[in-house]
Amino acid sequence: MVDFIQYRLPNKNQYVVLEINADTEELFSPKELSGKHGFVFAPFSPSEKEPIYLFHPNRITVCEIKDPDKVTHSSNYINSLCEDRDLYSKSFNLFHKKLIEGKFQKIVLARKQELNVTNVNPTELFIDACKMYPNMFIALVKSEKAGTWLTATPEILLSGDKNEWHTMALAGTMKSSGRDKNPFDLTEWSKKNVEEQKIVADYIFTRIEKLANIQAVKGPYTSYASDLLHLRTDFSFIPKDVEKIGELIDMLFPTPAVCGLPKEKAREFISENEGINRHFYSGFIGPLSMNDSTSIYVTLRCMSIRDNNCCLYAGGGLLVQSKEENEWNETAAKMNTMKKLLCF
Repeated sequence: MVDFIQYRLPNKNQYVVLEINADTEELFSPKELSGKHGFVFAPFSPSEKEPIYLFHPNRITVCEIKDPDKVTHSSNYINSLCEDRDLYSKSFNLFHKKLIEGKFQKIVLARKQELNVTNVNPTELFIDACKMYPNMFIALVKSEKAGTWLTATPEILLSGDKNEWHTMALAGTMKSSGRDKNPFDLTEWSKKNVEEQKIVADYIFTRIEKLANIQAVKGPYTSYASDLLHLRTDFSFIPKDVEKIGELIDMLFPTPAVCGLPKEKAREFISENEGINRHFYSGFIGPLSMNDSTSIYVTLRCMSIRDNNCCLYAGGGLLVQSKEENEWNETAAKMNTMKKLLCF
């Protein structure tokens, strides 16, 4: 397999192709990213078996997206191989019980769905994703070590340059009804969604404060990602030491939007009790200090691609007031971002 990466930043009509050389670094903590540069691809829970990969390109090519309104649909969905409702129900009850007992303030429960597909062409799926989701970060990683993964994600973990940096709190989800877009209208959001978003925003604010000077906070407001709505708060800040970006990533990741609080306790509980291996879902991905710029995103709305099989991942944040059916439906809506690339 020839390793390569393709990525497209939000609202751009060009994408970048990276041809990867052999000196890919394997790291075990985001802290190790300080002072480094390359394209980073990290799992939810880094380990010796599944490390953080830092790819180094030997060639960088910028390409135009042709025929932006023409979607190829390079594969055909046949049937679902795995959508274990019983497993999800068992996990939900266990996770929810811990919330009621006060073990967690919030915890995220994820699931996967395997699809049998034909004519799958990852590079064509990538182009389709760029066209269908212009305001998301789109990336395709094809690596002998990491496998083949495609993501279309709306959530920034960390972006910036030598001057100002940015992150966001993105939590709370509902389907768009096609109504007029009022980005600061919170009246239609449920109490559960507003509380969930506040937990994430408060966490991020306190984390950033330790290593940076916060310049501005905007939100919460309604953000649109495909046919889903999210509550979003934006943070602008200046790191106290730009050479310690790895420490800032380590402090932020994983945020309560994909994990829970307390963070390490929640991550350990998820890994032991969720019933699936998330692999790179809810990890992070993107260029790190390449051309003096960083654009790292949380790996959401993603799937792994293996021959004629695609595995989709999605999760939702649970609070005490969460209802199982609502959470299941939310994950189904999130999976549709990838499923639309496969089905027509």
